[in-house]
Amino acid sequence: MNKTWIVLLSILFTLPSFSQVTLKDKLTAKKHQPVCLAYSPDGKYIAAGDMKQTIKIFNLSDKMVIKNLEGLKGLPISLTFTPDGKYIVSGGKDNKVTIWTISDGSKREYKGHKGTVRSVSVSPDGKYIASGSDDGNIIIRLFSNGSEVNNFKAHKGGVNAVCFSPDGDKLVSGGADKMVKEWKIKSAQNTLTIPAHKEMIRDVKYSPDGSIIASAGDDKIINFWSADDGEQMNSIRVHKKWVQTIAFSPDGQYLVSGGHDNMLLVTHIDEGKIVFKSDKQANYVLSVAFNPDG
Repeated sequence: MNKTWIVLLSILFTLPSFSQVTLKDKLTAKKHQPVCLAYSPDGKYIAAGDMKQTIKIFNLSDKMVIKNLEGLKGLPISLTFTPDGKYIVSGGKDNKVTIWTISDGSKREYKGHKGTVRSVSVSPDGKYIASGSDDGNIIIRLFSNGSEVNNFKAHKGGVNAVCFSPDGDKLVSGGADKMVKEWKIKSAQNTLTIPAHKEMIRDVKYSPDGSIIASAGDDKIINFWSADDGEQMNSIRVHKKWVQTIAFSPDGQYLVSGGHDNMLLVTHIDEGKIVFKSDKQANYVLSVAFNPDG
């Protein structure tokens, strides 16, 4: 069975009228089932990790694959571009963090985790890489040489999601222990601990201005928290099964989410209103991303 992954392109929204949200396009992977994806910083390319343990880079103008990154020893679970668009960082079932040079396909691999790497994130200045793993640890590395800045136990159970704050000073994480936690990058000091969900957390994200933390998980709920004090700001329940992945729109007004109900939804955050609902997909929606231009 083919898996279809939905790409939210720059003209998905016609603002300010969110009633005009439409799906512009989709890409179908017939041979390689994609499990994770990321937009390039300029919005021209998408990278997709697949079941064949490769990462494909698509040119969105013609939907053609322009680069195949090969050589992984396990399924890629998470990936992201660096801010300059020259590299891709991935993590997966080989327990490693891999940095790929897009131009020539070369890679640097870093060990350190004792379980599947569920999430990777790159700081806005491109200086640091963070990874979270089934071993419950977060490792923060220097991008330049891969050396560890911090390696610490973050959650009781696996770390399913990590995300740098927009100012690059902090990192938020979500885990199998149902907790959302925030950390200082250089000291690994825990600045927030939020008992956020009744079941496992699958994803966490900062809003574009860094004021809000969104979390989602197996309890089918998406929660919004103040990044200053951890107070709950809002909560929405739009999925019928657990929520796998979330992403803020660049203006911070919308949240796209995908889950194990095979649905991709776009919700207006303040109103809690669904403004876009995809056709039911053939399989789970495992990864979503917004074009940097919205």
